[in-house]
Amino acid sequence: MTSQLGRWKIQSIFTEGKRKFFSAECEVCGDFLEKVRSDYVEKVNCSCTKKQLGKPLSAGDVFGELTVIEKAPNKGKSARYKVQCSCGQIKEVEAGHLRNGSTKSCGCSLEAKRGSRRENHGLSASKEYKVWAGIIARTSYPYESTKKWYYDKEIEISAEWRSSFLKFYEDMGPCPEGYSIDRIDPDGHYCKENCRWASPPLQAINKGLFSNNTSGKTGVSFNSQHQKWVSTIYVDNNAIYLGLFANFDDAVKAREDAEQKYRSHIKE
Repeated sequence: MTSQLGRWKIQSIFTEGKRKFFSAECEVCGDFLEKVRSDYVEKVNCSCTKKQLGKPLSAGDVFGELTVIEKAPNKGKSARYKVQCSCGQIKEVEAGHLRNGSTKSCGCSLEAKRGSRRENHGLSASKEYKVWAGIIARTSYPYESTKKWYYDKEIEISAEWRSSFLKFYEDMGPCPEGYSIDRIDPDGHYCKENCRWASPPLQAINKGLFSNNTSGKTGVSFNSQHQKWVSTIYVDNNAIYLGLFANFDDAVKAREDAEQKYRSHIKE
């Protein structure tokens, strides 16, 4: 498998204990990292950053999809170059962004990855746009703070939503004040059929399994002291005890009945 993080091509992913590691290759200079922490790879220097830092670029130098044409006027203290993308587009880019791999195309590579051209909608500052962009980010990259809930669980966003914010907005509509996006099935993907704007109380009831849950059912756990199953539910940040049960199915039913009971009093 290969994926991309900045200038680094991820060749393999492996874990040691609770840590995730990558082996990666710099697509600019070819340096290979046999083992690097997944949350550190973009900070690692290689030959292209160590040896070429500050070195003038030459016409014909290639960085990803970009080919250097000529030197452009500096912007402040930053050296800039006029480059041509493989798609034909010409633009000016800071030399440092070329060297470190943060800019590899005129933007057409990102558009191709998303599956569409950039849309003009005037909503880039809206809450809905930030939600949409956040979904793409956390399902596409192994950010340390979110990867165990999305990237590691292989949660995805539907192709039509990934390719178009306007399609996402058409399906979801404006987000009500104080609400946020919620997956109806917490283990399901981000798509029209599985998403809604939900209030915090509804989301609290609809939480997925915690990482330490071993029963397979939210709100149901085994009490080793009593050797019985205990069922609970959280409503308005308060834990409501539903009882102890000798039978696991009875504990699950108590939890599901409570979900229906309290859901009916919550505005979705």
